[in-house]
Amino acid sequence: MSGCRVFVGRLSPHARERDVEKFFKGYGHIREINLKNGFGFVKQVSFKKLLKISQQVQVCKIFQVNQ
Repeated sequence: MSGCRVFVGRLSPHARERDVEKFFKGYGHIREINLKNGFGFVKQVSFKKLLKISQQVQVCKIFQVNQ
């Protein structure tokens, strides 16, 4: 099973892998988290769960990004 990857943008420079994991684990099994400077990717098994995330929240608000 390859999983599905979602882009997470406009992250705080203080956001850590454990912060992203804490948020996304409520939506299913996380296969991989790859953070860069201000953005990242989260790979999960279920496309349906990733779609649910995109319909319910704006991830950038979780990490208190200045807009």
